[in-house]
Amino acid sequence: MRYHVYAGLSDPMALTNAVAVFQGCQGLGMPACGILLVQLTTYLSRAPKSRELEKAFQRAKQCIHDHQGPLPSVPLHLRNTPPQVLAQLGYKLSDCNVNTFLPAGLEGVDFFN
Repeated sequence: MRYHVYAGLSDPMALTNAVAVFQGCQGLGMPACGILLVQLTTYLSRAPKSRELEKAFQRAKQCIHDHQGPLPSVPLHLRNTPPQVLAQLGYKLSDCNVNTFLPAGLEGVDFFN
């Protein structure tokens, strides 16, 4: 069973409902799950649509693909670094702002534009 749910941020419950119907159909089987499929189809057809997340993800992948030179490293606080190591390095998570979640050289890049 494949559903392409492009409700994204416009209706964040769309994916939750699709997964619930998938699980319900696995447990019930046909023909009992038919009503679940009708309910999901109706829900998704009426849900507001957005491809914002898909487009942002495509832009992020393109940014990495087009990057010249070695790829930037993942910021230290996003790695699986033990808190003790971060403390030893003098790293304070409280000093982070939204731009520190991007690697060096990509500060201020907005993939949602």
